[in-house]
Amino acid sequence: MAFAVSQALEREEILDWYVHRVFLGQGCFGVDQAGPAYFGKNTVDLELHEAAFLAGIPKAPSAFHPIREHDRAISRRNFVLSEMARVGFISEQEAHTSAEKPLTVRQPLGNCP
Repeated sequence: MAFAVSQALEREEILDWYVHRVFLGQGCFGVDQAGPAYFGKNTVDLELHEAAFLAGIPKAPSAFHPIREHDRAISRRNFVLSEMARVGFISEQEAHTSAEKPLTVRQPLGNCP
């Protein structure tokens, strides 16, 4: 199946499909739903550390719950930031600065339809 998809779609199309459909907890599928649910912001308004948190959630949404598993969520977010720096997507300084920011989410968290 993965081979067939890779033959039918460009890499950017696959990434776009994934980012808008991946389960991110709180009943949310895709970053467009998760941004408002977790941060009360549209996707384009997320800060780097918030986007990195969302990028780390798909591995295990309940294990990285930002309230119940706050320390694990921060650790996962910081891992994503360090990987982004390692591959050159952001600088080491950006990763460090973003990792120092608190993970502040809506209280209570929103839910997606």
